[in-house]
Amino acid sequence: MLQPRPYQTAAAQAVNTGLANGESGLLVVIPTGGGKTIILADLIHQWLTQWPDTRVCVLAHTKELVEQNAAKFSAYWQAQNGTAAPMGIYCAGLN
Repeated sequence: MLQPRPYQTAAAQAVNTGLANGESGLLVVIPTGGGKTIILADLIHQWLTQWPDTRVCVLAHTKELVEQNAAKFSAYWQAQNGTAAPMGIYCAGLN
């Protein structure tokens, strides 16, 4: 099962704490290969589980990142819920 590493969980918790405290302009800095996509998938999973009517928009500047984010989020959601991820993709480069 896809599970965030401890530092990824800490990053997600820091984002949620910041949002709960009314902070804006939050930034998570993780090096290449550090699992930013897993952190994002974990955050989105938490938010959609807690607030099912929430809508999240993830923006990326290349089709490769759109594909990577979609694949990781889908796999993470499947591992956590056993169902297909509730998502759609809009990317001109991916038709």
